[in-house]
Formats: sequence, structure tokens, C-alpha cells
Amino acid sequence: MAELVDTGLVAAPDAEHVLVPREVALVVRGGRLVDAPLDETTSTARTLSPDDVDRAATAAATELVALVDELLDHLDETSPRVLRSGGMAVRDLRSLAGRVDLDEPATTFLLELALGAQLLADDHALEPTWRLTSVVDEWRARSTADRWAALAGPWLDSLRASVVPAPEDGGRVNALSEGMVWPPVRALRHEVLDILAALPEGSAPDLEEVMRRLRHRRPRRMPHGADEAVAALLREGEQLGVTGRGALGSFGRLLTTDAARAGQHLAELVPEPVDRLLLQADLTAIVPGTPVPELAALLRRSATLESRGGASVHRFTETSLRAALDAGWTADDLLDTLSRYSAGPVPQPLDYLVRDVARRHGQLLVGAAGSYLRSDDPTHLEALLTHRELSHLQLRQLAPTVLVSPVGPTVLLEALREVGSAPALEGPGGVVSSRPGAPRITPRRARPVTEIAPEPSDEVVRRLREGEARADRQRALPHDDGPVIPALDPASSAALLREAAADRLPVWLGVTDAVGATRRLLFHPTSIDGGRVGGEVDAVHQVFSLHRITGVVIDG
Repeated sequence: MAELVDTGLVAAPDAEHVLVPREVALVVRGGRLVDAPLDETTSTARTLSPDDVDRAATAAATELVALVDELLDHLDETSPRVLRSGGMAVRDLRSLAGRVDLDEPATTFLLELALGAQLLADDHALEPTWRLTSVVDEWRARSTADRWAALAGPWLDSLRASVVPAPEDGGRVNALSEGMVWPPVRALRHEVLDILAALPEGSAPDLEEVMRRLRHRRPRRMPHGADEAVAALLREGEQLGVTGRGALGSFGRLLTTDAARAGQHLAELVPEPVDRLLLQADLTAIVPGTPVPELAALLRRSATLESRGGASVHRFTETSLRAALDAGWTADDLLDTLSRYSAGPVPQPLDYLVRDVARRHGQLLVGAAGSYLRSDDPTHLEALLTHRELSHLQLRQLAPTVLVSPVGPTVLLEALREVGSAPALEGPGGVVSSRPGAPRITPRRARPVTEIAPEPSDEVVRRLREGEARADRQRALPHDDGPVIPALDPASSAALLREAAADRLPVWLGVTDAVGATRRLLFHPTSIDGGRVGGEVDAVHQVFSLHRITGVVIDG
């Protein structure tokens, strides 16, 4: 005891009592302020094998990366528009959900992941659309584990939620809109993962137990809508692969501290990507695993995905092969590349389909031109095509008698005349027409003016002077036993009012109202500021503008 007293851990006021300082007592009790323990020891969670949890979580993580990749393909094809209020339209969201075979909340979660990883953005065009960013190509070139880490890292610290409390007006919050920002979700996300990490390895608690532990941690800090938010977070964790069958996986535990380390650990669990496919006679290709980035890019451009899973199935169609040809592939290049990745020879039906589509591809060419130039003299057109002073027109020959240019007809016409040619302008129907003049504009309609018959100026002046004289006589008449109020300019009135306010004397005021009528007031001024005077009239505070005061007389 003497040692405890000497070190200051306890105090001994007398020989019979010992006092323990509050700080020491808190350390001894582990920081508890009450008798009940802060950490619950009982758990109703299911217990699973850690290996089973990791297998399920790894499969979910691999599936998620494939789903995001597929979703990006559909977004690249459709380019859904950005709503005026921000976000994506419900119709576009439903269309994407149908394409990836998911419900709307799960599709919204994928979109939010892509947005957080900067794979998707608003292009801010005149008519804005949701477009893929330049980060997509770099992301697709990385391994599955690295792509997963690029999605999971931003999700952990994001203020956006795939499910937010309904707004007060009862409306709907659109996906990718600013309404998806809900600041409490970040703290909830971290605390839910902390709760899962605090349980024994392989424990899979249900929503009720997670909420009970969460309320025990923050009894008075639960935000509105926490139940729905936590349920959504548990679903997101399962879809993301942070949890497997409801339990926190091994790389999910690392995610809370370091997303890169979590990705490295996932890389040890994910099977090696394959660089082989099985080409079938029914125009399908089976990939027994996750394809390497080069093979995935080839299939993305030349085939459509039919099914996902441990082995994905891709189908070659005329439309998918036409897309590959549009991207610059030739039939021989495509068949040689497929043969290099195939475990066997290219089936004859696929070879025939590729060559048939390539044979018909490009038989019709569509392009744009600002103007055309035609002549029955091919020699003349050849000379114009090689003319040095016409190089800025970018003339291109479509036929021996037809040239096209990206510039407009008027510019082409002037340029040809400057080099000595005499072209004529051809109308839409092939008929030579005159050069159109500048377009006419509609004149602005003038506002009608009401004419007022002028009165003789002498008569107007006479009436004005009569009115002023009448007002002066009315102003000078005594009223209520008060004095006559002479007409004063605003500066003189202000000087008298300042004097009366300083001496606390009442004054008689002549004041005009909005219609020009004059009235007399016994006024007690108190302050003058900014062209206004304040004071009391019959014990009621009033303020008058100096320009409405016709005169001032100090009472008495």
C-alpha cells in the first residue's frame, strides 16, 4: 500500500481510508463508467469454416469485377443521359438492370462503385450523358484483385449510399444523383465492419444481432433510417466480397486498414487467369475461368456474353462480329487471333460466319460532307484536286466527276472563283440556283405609343402656379392653436430639427403624404440620420423623410 501511495496511484487521507483517483479507477475498469460491460459476450451468430467464408467471398469478389466490367460495356453502348436535376433516369436504370440481370438496388450499387472508382462520369456536354472515363482502359488492364481493390477502397470511405432515407416530399432519389450523398453512412459502414471483425473468425451474425450491437455502441447516435441503411450495407458487403455467407472474409478484415493489402491477399485466393477458350460449333466460346485482359478485350469486341460463373459463355453473332470489323479488325486477323487462344481449330461454322460478315461489311459507306463539286469534265476536277491554293478545302474525289469538301457551299464557291473558276450553285433538286442572300430577320414590333393632346403651355404654367400659391396659403394657416409654418428647403429643415433634437424641444412640422396632401404635426425629434428624422407624435414613434417635410417651427 505504501508503494501505491508513493507512486500516486492511491491517496491515504488517514490510517483507515484509501482513496482511488477517478483516472486510475477508469483505467482499472477498462474505461467503463457503468457496471454493465460495453462489449457483449453472447452471440447468436452462425459459425462457418473460415475456408468456406474465403471461398464464398472470393467468388463474390470475382463476380463483382465481372459485373462492373459488363455494366461498363452497356454504358458505353447506350450513353444514358444525365437528368437536369442530376443522376440517371429510372428508365435507363431499369434497362441496365435488365441487361446485367440484377435488381435495381444491386445495379445502383454497381453504378456507385464505378462512380467512386472514377470509371464513370458526367461528360458535361450541352446535352450531358454518362460516359466512361479514360481510367477504364487502365483498370481493365490490371489483375482481378487489383481491380477489386480499386472498387472496394473508395467504397469504404465514400459518403454516398446505394440506399438512402426517403426524402420528406416522398419523391424518389435517382441513382448517381447528389441525393445519394448521406454523410452518416461512412461511420455506419466502418462500425458495421468493426462489429463483424470483433466477432470470432467465421461468425455470421444476422441483421438483428448487428443492429443490437450497433445500438449498444451508440445508444444515442443512431441516425434516422439506420435499420434500412445497415441492411443495405450488409448486402453490399456480400456483393462486394467483403463478407462470404454473412461472415467477414480474411481479405475483408484487411480492407478496413489497407485496401492495397486486401487486394494482395485476394490475389493469393483468386485462381490464375486463363488464356485459353473452347470454340464450339454452335458459335459459342467457353472460357474456363477469368480470362486474361487481352482475351477479355477480344471477346468484348467480337462476342456477346451469354452467362457468367466459374466458366463464362460467349456467343458470336453477326452484330458482334460487325462491331469487331468496325473497330478495325479484318476477317483474317480475327480468325488468327481466335485460333491462337483456342484449344483446338476454329470450327467451320464460325470461320464461315466471320468471312461472310466481312465480305458484306463495308459494301455501303456512309460519311458526311459540307459541300460537293461535280462536273462533266474529269480533267477540270483533277486540276482543282491538285491545285495548291485549294488545299485548305480538303477536296476528296468520290468519282471521276464528283469531289466533296468538309467546308460549306458558300466557302467552296468563293474559293473556286478566287482561282479563276466559274462555278454555279446547285440547289437541293439539282437545279442551278442563284446565290442565296443573307437571311431576313423579323423586325421587332414597336410598342404602341398613346398620343396625348398637348395643352397650351401658358395654361399649364398658370395652373401650376395657382396650385403652389394655394398650397402656400394652406400651409401658412394656423391650426390647433399652432404657429404658421413657413416653407423651408430640406437643408434648413434638417438644421432646425437637429437643434430641436439636441435641446429636446418639440417642433411643428409640415409634412406631405404620398398624394401630396399637407398635414401639421407636433413632433418631438430624437435623431436625424441618412435623410430621415425619427421622433414621437402623440407618444408614438414615427420616421419621416426630409424631402417630405415642407417646413419646421420650434414650438414655444
